[in-house]
Amino acid sequence: MESSQLLIVGSSARAAAWSARRAKFSPVAIDQFADTDLAECGPAVKVGDLRHESEAAAREAPSSPWMYTGPLENDPELVERISRNRTLWGNSAAVLRQVRDPWRLAAVLTESGLPCPQLRPPGETATAGRWLRKPLSSGGGRGVREWAVPHPGGTPSAGPAPQSILPTRCYLQQFIPGMVASAVFVAGRREMQLLGMTQQLVNVRWTGSPRFGYAGSLISSRLTQTHAAQFARIGRCLADAFDLRGLFGVDAIVNRRGVWPIEVNPRYTASVEVIERATGIGALSLHAAACRDEPIVVRPEIPADLRCGKAIVYARNSIEIGRPFAEWVAEMNAGRSWPRVADIPAVGQHFDAEQPVVSVLAEGGSATAVRRELRRLAARVVQLTHPR
Repeated sequence: MESSQLLIVGSSARAAAWSARRAKFSPVAIDQFADTDLAECGPAVKVGDLRHESEAAAREAPSSPWMYTGPLENDPELVERISRNRTLWGNSAAVLRQVRDPWRLAAVLTESGLPCPQLRPPGETATAGRWLRKPLSSGGGRGVREWAVPHPGGTPSAGPAPQSILPTRCYLQQFIPGMVASAVFVAGRREMQLLGMTQQLVNVRWTGSPRFGYAGSLISSRLTQTHAAQFARIGRCLADAFDLRGLFGVDAIVNRRGVWPIEVNPRYTASVEVIERATGIGALSLHAAACRDEPIVVRPEIPADLRCGKAIVYARNSIEIGRPFAEWVAEMNAGRSWPRVADIPAVGQHFDAEQPVVSVLAEGGSATAVRRELRRLAARVVQLTHPR
């Protein structure tokens, strides 16, 4: 090991930093929020603009390996520049340029006989029906919109009004009905393992999230061993084709026809901490081992039937964090090894509508019980942060 310290750069580094600390690293973070619970984990530098400020901040950080969280997978040039001065634990800029290309991804899946939604680039006519308009540099569902293509005989009977002009830097992805799910993997030079699967919370009104915005993750009994086998095949295909290294995630639609990959996140993902909590797996220990070409040894310590999850609560309108909220958070987290409230903003911090405010976490004997508790905690957050 080069150092017990580990530099983590991303829009929100809190979950990865605490994962690193559980793995006995000393995390140093550069992120856009520097939430109070990130500062409790280790030194944190707040930057307003990741693209233009994080490189300089990284130069000032102690010498150590580094890793990134979202959305740096969309900025391979920045990843390349930071990696000139320190060892990268993760996927290189060259890998990012390949795996984040939706057409290259679709080609790899198709060549391997795996299901894949159809794609259409700007300027190419799509067949009539339901599509999703997605930015080429997307993350967390931001900028995704439903896009209906007119039928030759008129407007389709369902979905939004037909549209014709696709913005530049966007593409169309076929809309696949089903449950949104995610799988987390770790890949080394010679091996790849599926660490777990989660149901993604998307279009969940009680979180206040945008229409396609990521709103959380849930360990769900709806994801079976059959799905695990399909995800494992997908993960092996992608790890081999793109030479992926360390932690990575695959978002997919799960329906009766199987698992349909829709995006690869070649980094520590938002679902990792939920899987860590449900299984006892030390994700950052595995990530470090994979990136150092050491054996990947997975030792789950918690019964696999424990259900847990997290939800992200978004601002309904313009708000400012007050002291009653801070006092409630302290009460909720007192004496707990895993928090019930995380990504905690400081008193006086301002949020605009549809900005993520805080994460709430819960565990229980069933996914239904966990979802119910997440919804209760989210309602309490709204009550304390949105005065009538």
